[in-house]
Amino acid sequence: MNTLSYTKQNHIVSLSLSKQVLNLNRLRRTQVDFGFIKFCVTPLNKLLATIMLMFFFAACVPNQKHDQTEVWKKEIRDAERAFDSLAQVTSIQQAFVTFAAEEVTVLRNNNLIKGKSALKNYFVADAQTDKVSLTWKPDFVDVSASGDLGYTYGKYVYAATDSLGNTKSNEGIFHTVWKRQQDGSWKFVWD
Repeated sequence: MNTLSYTKQNHIVSLSLSKQVLNLNRLRRTQVDFGFIKFCVTPLNKLLATIMLMFFFAACVPNQKHDQTEVWKKEIRDAERAFDSLAQVTSIQQAFVTFAAEEVTVLRNNNLIKGKSALKNYFVADAQTDKVSLTWKPDFVDVSASGDLGYTYGKYVYAATDSLGNTKSNEGIFHTVWKRQQDGSWKFVWD
């Protein structure tokens, strides 16, 4: 029998270890040889390796938040398409009023038009006698991490044909900010 002694708070403590306990500890240690590396596996090493593997596999799990962000981006892109389609089928005024949020702000001719009712009044006052069309397509869509705000930008083409058949077109870049509504739909709050 082996005896180990150490001092703890001015008391001498003796530990007796039998050869059987020492042999058991040797059995728990396993030497692993991969040819290029040798190491000793102990219960603590196994625990650490298990924890490291758990973190590794947790990092490999697909990021569901990223997947949800892509879903929201698609929803905004679809809202932009529906907005553009409605402008082609009905009128620019109808499309803007339909897809505007109540708290919308629109910048036109260096003036801010605030609120949906002000937007309706703007279109009434700015009624075009010429045949007009507005087409656009977002080149970029992004959404907040919380999924309640998003924005798009891209190119637009505004064309007006007068009574003589002369068409003037204006091309530019648009920027629209979208906000998720209580019912889950997307309405624009800035254009």
